[in-house]
Amino acid sequence: MPLAPPVPSHVELSAAGGSAPALFEGDLATANCLNRDTELVDIARALTPSTAGPDWNHTWQVARRLTIEPLPHGSVLLVQTLHRPTAQAWSLSARAVLDFATRTEAALG
Repeated sequence: MPLAPPVPSHVELSAAGGSAPALFEGDLATANCLNRDTELVDIARALTPSTAGPDWNHTWQVARRLTIEPLPHGSVLLVQTLHRPTAQAWSLSARAVLDFATRTEAALG
């Protein structure tokens, strides 16, 4: 998904490890800007679960990926997410991704 403000270099949500929660890493100024918005970081973590499935016996697992890449035509947000069960059906939470992109653009100003 394209983002309006350009970023100078790669930024990504890190993998959580031990007691350390996932935070944005990469371009220092951009990562600091995003990490200052703790709610944005919480939303990013929620958007990128590494496991999903209908129950504990049947799950899918992927590596977490939420990246902002600088490209010649502008910045691009890449989100790898798993579907989640909802009351009506499975959902990729597309609206949540769009809301996250809007909030990210606001944070980057």
